[in-house]
Amino acid sequence: ANGVDLNRNFGPPAGTDPVQETENISFMAYSQAHHFVVSQNGHGGALVANYPWDYTYTRAPDDAALIRLALEYSTYNLPMYNSPSFPQGITEGADWYIVTGGLQDWTYDQTGCIDITMEISNTKWPAASTLDTFWSENVQSLMHYVKAARYGVHGVVTGSDSGLPLDATVTVVGNTKTVSTDPAHGDYYKLLPTGTFTLT
Repeated sequence: ANGVDLNRNFGPPAGTDPVQETENISFMAYSQAHHFVVSQNGHGGALVANYPWDYTYTRAPDDAALIRLALEYSTYNLPMYNSPSFPQGITEGADWYIVTGGLQDWTYDQTGCIDITMEISNTKWPAASTLDTFWSENVQSLMHYVKAARYGVHGVVTGSDSGLPLDATVTVVGNTKTVSTDPAHGDYYKLLPTGTFTLT
């Protein structure tokens, strides 16, 4: 309504405009008040799972996990997976085109939640009559995407003497992107590719 693209009005890591729109401010406050593990935002205009980063060609610390999560979606959406434009229906955002102030970069950078932009239609403004087709093409992808929140490692951090949940930071050695526990429950989730890792 104010002539501002809301998907260019988020802050760091590369937001260049001041965050001023009510929708962005409300979304950021809600996201920071919760400990989401994975999320996605739906778009139209292409058929691809677009993962961070959007603002830089430098690969994200969790690049391998981001690719796996994007594939977890595209693999179950055959039109997306078989895209003639994007191999296996996925792309790193900046490899497609640079975006600053975007939702998925802000979410990943500022909250630790891995957010992927799902472009689910080559038609930018599809007719409502196509909703059933979108549902059938995406329902399995959505279910597998949600299950993927537990890929990698997860657990609960508690005090050794009290047994109560702790507000803690979990670090994977060699990965600069840490995750935090939910202070109310002590649980954490770190998406990782298959392998052996050292955690602190």
